[in-house]
Amino acid sequence: MNKNSKLKDKPLIGYDKFLLMALYKENPLSVMDLNDKTVIFISKIWYQQWHENNKSSLETTFTYLSRLRYSIYEVYYKERRNDSSKEVGIDAGLECETLVKNGLAICNPNGTYELTDKGNKKASELIKRMEKRSSLIEKDLLETSSAARNTIFINFFLAIMKLSSGLVTGSVGLIADGADATTDTISAFLVWLGLKIHREFLSTVLVIFMLFVAAFSVGSEALRRIIVALTGTLTPISHAYLVMAVEFIAILTAIFLFIYQRHIGRERNNLTIVSQSVDSKNHIMIGSAVILGAVFSIYGVYYVDAIVGIFISLGILRDAIGLSREAISSYQGDDTDLSQYKTAFGDYMKLNHYESFQFWILFAIHRKDIKTKEGLIKSLENAFKARYIPVLSELKLTPHEEFNYRQNFSEIVSPLMDLELIRTNETEYLLTEKGVKHFNRISHDFEYYDVKFSDSFLLKLSDEN
Repeated sequence: MNKNSKLKDKPLIGYDKFLLMALYKENPLSVMDLNDKTVIFISKIWYQQWHENNKSSLETTFTYLSRLRYSIYEVYYKERRNDSSKEVGIDAGLECETLVKNGLAICNPNGTYELTDKGNKKASELIKRMEKRSSLIEKDLLETSSAARNTIFINFFLAIMKLSSGLVTGSVGLIADGADATTDTISAFLVWLGLKIHREFLSTVLVIFMLFVAAFSVGSEALRRIIVALTGTLTPISHAYLVMAVEFIAILTAIFLFIYQRHIGRERNNLTIVSQSVDSKNHIMIGSAVILGAVFSIYGVYYVDAIVGIFISLGILRDAIGLSREAISSYQGDDTDLSQYKTAFGDYMKLNHYESFQFWILFAIHRKDIKTKEGLIKSLENAFKARYIPVLSELKLTPHEEFNYRQNFSEIVSPLMDLELIRTNETEYLLTEKGVKHFNRISHDFEYYDVKFSDSFLLKLSDEN
């Protein structure tokens, strides 16, 4: 969705685009239908949810960063649109009236809305753009060969950054780290080549071999530094602050690579890419050890990173041995079980599905006045059946249909009770004041929520099967 799309010289906000796409696919629609679609979409934005006691530190970070971004968008769009209105949360009817005023939609006598020719043209552009984005993500980011190719470029960037910083400052540690990143770049290229010529086993063997080399290299260097430290001749880390800054950037990059590679490897059941994700995880630990060593070096303690390095080398060795067993098993024709290699988001996707259902329950109680258990179950069954949801449908992330809401109802509502968002009087479920605030806080963010490329990629990346 492009921020340059305009409503009579005023920018289309995220909700405008969402409604245009919904009306284009299913003309005409009532306000109730549009509100339902809106809630389903909001419920799928996992990093927008606020059940903090179920979140990892990674999810919590995404939550706060996303809310900060939306706050900035809100200020920006309100200023551009001269909008001083109070928070209204989910109100498709109010926003549809804006579309009507700008000639993009009309209101029928029965209260439903449909697009004008002008609205159809704009909505068609939005949908085509989203479909193109989805195709681009699938082709250039989520294919196995694409992941291997992208790893080459990222490792090349790290090699240039570390080598240039090392040469400018004369830091031996950074130069050595840059040389290691250069080796990783060459290794990544050979992996990509192996995948392209369908020699995946050889690519896997290469990655595993490099892990054994890394384990030996890190371990021997750690032992050398410990021995030198004991003799009192260990040289302090030069340019410690620069080393920390460069390694911090490298760690962030390695975290992204780990998440990215692990998802692709698990999704495609590809041991080669999973092996690369293990290598990226090791770089996170190695970079952390370097930063730890640099910090202690500032205070005159020069052997901490070496001690940590011993444990890291043992961890790398353990991973290399485990992957070797998987590779041998795969070569012998056995099915490869990659379930032991956890993804960054996979453990939380069940929670995400449940949070989707929980947010719907808050909506059903608060806005639809559905309060009985039976009514809420039927509401869930109707809401999450096959239907077009803007953005989610283009990204192929539509809600899951095969779910027994009746059997799992207690598991769905229990967290809402524990968080004191709802309460029950035996026959009905009621929203608490805290629940109303929780619902309004999340729903209000959506008015200015605009699905950028990064959001689309993140949603696709976190969609674990």
